[in-house]
Amino acid sequence: MQDEMPLQQGFLDHFDFLYSDRMGAEVTSPYTGYRILDVVSQPVPPAVFNKSLSLLPQPIAPVLWVASNCNSYNAREVYIRELMNYIPVDSYGKCLNNKEFPQNLSKIELMRQGYRFYLAFENSNCKDCICEKTYQVLYAGIVPVVYGPRDYSGFLPHRDAAIYMDGFGSPKELAEYLLKLTHDDKLYMKHLQFKVDKKVDVDFIKRFRRNETLGKYYWCGACRLIAETQMSQFQRKPERLKGDTSCRPKYSIKGFLNRSDDV
Repeated sequence: MQDEMPLQQGFLDHFDFLYSDRMGAEVTSPYTGYRILDVVSQPVPPAVFNKSLSLLPQPIAPVLWVASNCNSYNAREVYIRELMNYIPVDSYGKCLNNKEFPQNLSKIELMRQGYRFYLAFENSNCKDCICEKTYQVLYAGIVPVVYGPRDYSGFLPHRDAAIYMDGFGSPKELAEYLLKLTHDDKLYMKHLQFKVDKKVDVDFIKRFRRNETLGKYYWCGACRLIAETQMSQFQRKPERLKGDTSCRPKYSIKGFLNRSDDV
């Protein structure tokens, strides 16, 4: 099973089937859960536009981050440390911590306390590896800033539902855009318009429609695969299990930091 890290060929040679977040695996285990379409129905939290409705002490930064893996494969924490030089970020996790996590709130409830953005950066940048944090943000009703696989097609309800970190030349450029959206409600709502229109991309619906979930996903899919496979007649074909070559090089995020010197 793949767990946010590149799978190596030597490891895969010991197995016949792959249970992974990769959509090409025999059994797929996306981090989304079974109620993925609920991200469309959840409203934008009122505290986004009126901080007095927040349960948190003021001031509240425009950006929220909660993470416990402070030595990620892609060095996301290095980028975020630089980003903090240009825009306030409230960090409640172990990494770059500057706020104490409130005991009376869940993570999703915390997202709804007036934050406009959440840094949904993955630990590594591999194909189809999009963890639960992105969908928690969408469910909370705010905008995720994402950094993960090269292609998010079909994984987001709308192409504008997220802000793509690698679409900006440096942390400073990203911060400038986020600050602009912090002071422009109309521009900010462009990224949440799919909630107002109740319309999502067709590829998103196809990827997560319920009949696929029941047939191929999670442990039910694993049980179905084993039950339908005649193991006595099964011929092992190890070439079907290939190592993950989709991941960006380790610490590739540092290339964005080098650009900051030119800005």
